[in-house]
Amino acid sequence: MKKVGLVLTWICMVLSTAEAEQLATPVPITIYAGPLIDLSRLPTPKPLPGGTEFREPPIKPQVPVNPPVRLPPLQPNRDTVPKTPQKQPPARPGRVETPPEFKKYERFPVWDEFYQKFKRCEPDCEPRVNNLLRPGDPRCHGVGAAIDIDGMRCKREGAVQAYRNSRFEKMVNCMRYEQKMLTLWKNGSDKTGGHHDHAHFSVGCHSGY
Repeated sequence: MKKVGLVLTWICMVLSTAEAEQLATPVPITIYAGPLIDLSRLPTPKPLPGGTEFREPPIKPQVPVNPPVRLPPLQPNRDTVPKTPQKQPPARPGRVETPPEFKKYERFPVWDEFYQKFKRCEPDCEPRVNNLLRPGDPRCHGVGAAIDIDGMRCKREGAVQAYRNSRFEKMVNCMRYEQKMLTLWKNGSDKTGGHHDHAHFSVGCHSGY
């Protein structure tokens, strides 16, 4: 038994010594010493199926959750904005505006032509209207196409009567011969019916009366 114990002890010592030698022996390291790899010769990667290539998705702009509220500009109050004055059309050359006292006659067809011609003959006078519209008259006065005046009011002379007055007769002749106004004056023996105390002027009527 003593010999067996010695043998076992020797075997253990041998094994321990061999294991220690194995651990102390360096392990050989193999280093690759082959040629270098040329990366430029590597094959180009093929595109994805369908003819499309991989692309990074575009970056979407970030939208604020609560964007700022933009209010419309304040509109001026129409009542406070000053209105641009409208330009009046220029008056025709040589035209005379009707005075306020005669505005009521502007609606009759005879008035405008008569008054414009009268002011060319007597620019410093105003006519004194005796008769214009005569309702029911089948002639010129019935449609407002004739006017009778029995005098004038002039700046220097004052009132000018029609009967036996040279100034009034001068005006009548101007209206008849220069302004070509249809005129009835001294066409009878009667003072009124023959147009001695007033002159008759008309437009666009059949008989002149």
